Amino acid sequence: EDPNPWLYDNDAAAFAEELVTTNGEIDDDTGVEIVRVTGNIIEPGEPGMLFFRRPIRRTWDNLWNALLGRPCKRGVIVGNARTGKSYSLMYVLRKALKDERVVVLELRKDAKAVYLFEPSGRGCSSRCRAWHVLLEDWKGSG
Repeated sequence: EDPNPWLYDNDAAAFAEELVTTNGEIDDDTGVEIVRVTGNIIEPGEPGMLFFRRPIRRTWDNLWNALLGRPCKRGVIVGNARTGKSYSLMYVLRKALKDERVVVLELRKDAKAVYLFEPSGRGCSSRCRAWHVLLEDWKGSG
């Protein structure tokens, strides 16, 4: 039995679905991929446009491919302030959801919540369900 008081989150579900279905545009001059989404779970109320630099995409794609098929269940993104951790986190979330993986995402920035994303497409749809628990109420994953 999960001790966490999960609440279904329509906004997070819509954000996740849009994150998966929105095609990015690559800027020819900089190589930055721009994904225009309407929500923003990392910084609620802020614009939802995401920017993924080419070196970041390459790094995360290489790491993702290296971990496929391995028993890796947890990961942490750490670093100095203003270095792109949030964008990296959204890029990894996007990859995981496109790969139809269930994701538990802990945000310690403005949202201060733990999210559970569950893709329900099974390869034929991009529907996604989402729940959240406020960080102060999080009891861990047992």
